[in-house]
Amino acid sequence: MKGDTTAPERLPARRQGDVSRILTHVERTSRGGHGATVLIEGEAGIGKTTLLDDVTAAAAAMGVTVVRTSASILDRTLPFGPFLHAFGIDAASPMADSLQAPGDHEGATDHRRVAAKVSPLQLVPAERVHVIEHIAAIVEMWSSDNPVLLALDDMHWADPETLLTIARLRRSSAMQSVTVIATSRSVADNRELHNLRAAIATGGGEVVVLGALDTAAVAQLLTDAVGCPPSESLLQIALRAGGNPFLTNELVSALQREGRIVVVAGVAGVDASTVPVLAEVSGFRDTVLARMADVGSECSQLLQVGALLGSSFSLSEVAAILGRPVAALLVLTSTATSAGLLQEQGRHLSFRHDLVREAIESTIGSGSLAALHLDIARCLATSDATAVRVATHYALGAEVGDHVAVEWLRKAAAQIVGRAPSSAAELFERALALTRLGDPQRDTIIAEVVDAAFWGGQIEHAADLARTALSRPLPPAVEATLHESIARSLVVLGRPAEAVRHAERLVELSEHRAWPLALSAVFKLFALDLDGAVGDARRSIELCAQQDDPWAETLAYCVASWEENARGFDRPAVELADAAVRAADRSANGEAHRLVPHLYRGLALESAGRTEDAQATLAHGQQLAEQLGIVWATPFYHYALALTPWNAGRWDVVQAEIDAGLRYAREHDIGLVASFACGLGATALLYRGDLAGATALLDEGDERLARGGVQYGVDWLLRGRALLFEAQGDATSALATLRLGWDVADGLKAEAILAILGPDLVRIALDLGDELTAQMATDGLVRDVVDDTRMNIDGHALRCQGLVGLDIDLLFDARRLHTACERPVEVVQDDEALAVVLARLGRLGEAAARRDICFEGCEALGITLIAERLRRTLSTYDAKQAKRPVLRALTGWGALTATERLVATRVAAGKTNPQVAAEMLISRRTVESHLYRVYFKLDVANRTELAVVAMTHATTSPTS
Repeated sequence: MKGDTTAPERLPARRQGDVSRILTHVERTSRGGHGATVLIEGEAGIGKTTLLDDVTAAAAAMGVTVVRTSASILDRTLPFGPFLHAFGIDAASPMADSLQAPGDHEGATDHRRVAAKVSPLQLVPAERVHVIEHIAAIVEMWSSDNPVLLALDDMHWADPETLLTIARLRRSSAMQSVTVIATSRSVADNRELHNLRAAIATGGGEVVVLGALDTAAVAQLLTDAVGCPPSESLLQIALRAGGNPFLTNELVSALQREGRIVVVAGVAGVDASTVPVLAEVSGFRDTVLARMADVGSECSQLLQVGALLGSSFSLSEVAAILGRPVAALLVLTSTATSAGLLQEQGRHLSFRHDLVREAIESTIGSGSLAALHLDIARCLATSDATAVRVATHYALGAEVGDHVAVEWLRKAAAQIVGRAPSSAAELFERALALTRLGDPQRDTIIAEVVDAAFWGGQIEHAADLARTALSRPLPPAVEATLHESIARSLVVLGRPAEAVRHAERLVELSEHRAWPLALSAVFKLFALDLDGAVGDARRSIELCAQQDDPWAETLAYCVASWEENARGFDRPAVELADAAVRAADRSANGEAHRLVPHLYRGLALESAGRTEDAQATLAHGQQLAEQLGIVWATPFYHYALALTPWNAGRWDVVQAEIDAGLRYAREHDIGLVASFACGLGATALLYRGDLAGATALLDEGDERLARGGVQYGVDWLLRGRALLFEAQGDATSALATLRLGWDVADGLKAEAILAILGPDLVRIALDLGDELTAQMATDGLVRDVVDDTRMNIDGHALRCQGLVGLDIDLLFDARRLHTACERPVEVVQDDEALAVVLARLGRLGEAAARRDICFEGCEALGITLIAERLRRTLSTYDAKQAKRPVLRALTGWGALTATERLVATRVAAGKTNPQVAAEMLISRRTVESHLYRVYFKLDVANRTELAVVAMTHATTSPTS
């Protein structure tokens, strides 16, 4: 709950230094600066929680809003459990819907199963992304009112989705007044926790590892506990706890209760009989066992049941499980509390420490342990407990052949697979393990395991499970499900050609083939089989006329539109995308819009030069995606929205959209199409002379391509790498890179890709004297008929013809076409080509004049790359040198672009990011991207400092 803190115990001096280090992050946040993420790590009992207590108390005293929560051992299967606790939401309460995807409710499955179909582009669970983003929005809202400290204890027990959410908050804290502090034991086999730790350690956060207390610290702890310095004998006894504060305190408490500590002359020592007694005690577990013996068998039984319910539990649940009235247990809980085993925590009881709970659990034999879990499961099943909580105990107690347990496990897994696929996969796997060989439902459960493993990111595991299952005869429905799952897995693994075989088998198995054919078309598209893709898409469309399947029709038209666009036929691409949108509109509740037809329509319109229509379509599609909860498509829309400002040379908007999309993709591991974004963003950075930034983006794009296989956008990645090679003086490698991309695109007849690579390929080939390659590329671009919807591409072809043939008239024709379709970046490159050809013709005066025009264009657009390479090229012809273009300042108010000034002035006026986004008709994530650059250029750390800078420029128009 917000502001819920506990009074800290006094910490040893060594720990006070850790508190001071951590508080520096909180203090910076409290002063209006950005937050950070800190992980406190160490063994059980080493003092992590006590340290967190001290930090949260100090933060609250600073006026920081403290949000405190923790995880328990049973939270591994409760999606987002710690955040439900933090927001004060009971997992069984309807209020939990606020952290669930739209339309989700008890007993419902995720959107994939509600709709029965899923977009082939969807590679992450939509519900999980929705919930993570919802939590991030809540925390952002809190931090806009007051600095926030989010304190999360015992994250080694947290479910994977909670750890992913912390990772998401860690990244966003760089722009918000949020400090995240988590504690955890060192856990080597927890993948999500390991990844989070690595990200914190390398991403500007801090990992604080708590080690054992030294002798001096233990002596101080003893002094605080008994009120006077310890004798050497008492100190040596205390050191048996290994410098662990909790175990040391427990040992001292035990000695005090037994009256074995004696004070002589102001020094605390032990009586002579203590050492032999301690020699019989092997550790903390024995201490707990001794206390359980003291409290009696009935109280021990209560403690054992409570230990299986988790770190904290309800007395009413224990009463129900034991079959006794709550009143009869009150005296037992009082006894356990007096013995230092339990403590009251609101309406619940909790163990004083997880070590206490673990020690008590260890007293239960393995056979009794399973039986108790089974009793607990049956008892919870008759109450209002969630299916997940019931299933967790069935998983621990049921035996093979328990059909009731299997059904609870499957029910629970189906409810959470969209939000917590990894946890769901564990429940499905346990259900499978409890199902006998030969059971008719076993094959169905195998398909459920494969599905959950895929959505949980265990792609290889999902593919292996599917292959194993497909090695024997299966019911057709199950076999079809497995073929679809393995095909999707293979695409993600970068092996789309293998996926095609499974897609074709899926078509054979299906009675209604329209949807399988549409899926096959998509998989063939990923495998770069454009002819096969469009063939399957057209067959699907024909069948839809008979079967009336709006989902299949929408997907098939999307594929057909993309294929026409790739071949450079913009007008048919737009018409097919229009048909896809109409088909989606016809579907029940518009659910087929989950296939994002507006994305394809926007791309087609942009290629056709209908910029305003493209932007409107993409903006509408993005809004519709958020309304439907299609959050996995968010980065795709950001990437597409970067194309229009790219063509206009508005690099700040390009980078804002690319950064917003990539940041979202990194947060949710959405790799598809990210290579396109990396290539486009890197090229924009190269144009502005940022070789280091471009290199980083290209390297990320290459890495994503290696993981995800050849996919949309590889042409932009190759072009960016080639331009980087050229800028670094390696034109030969640049030419080889472009030639590689050209050969692939030429084989596919992907004319749009040829248009992207062709102009640079021709230019660099001519610079290196490779006229044969230049002529080949030019021939590949030139068409017999000029289409007025393809002015941009036809302008590229004319530029290439003019360069190869040294034809000034053709170059002016290219410039006129690019001017008419409002492509100022291309116009600058036409001027570059004109200057070069004029110089080659010996018309140096005209070349210098055209160079100056090119430089003016570069200055207006902030392009350094083209200006510098033109300068180098003309220097070989002794053309008269001109002054370098005057480019925009890199820092200060004058460095802000018009869009950045609009964002800065609105934020400085006190508007929140969502408010700015609504006013500027852009997304909140795009606003954040602009702010990143505004903060950097103005060298400010927060909104307060931004407001001060903005006030000094109040007389300057925000649009100037």
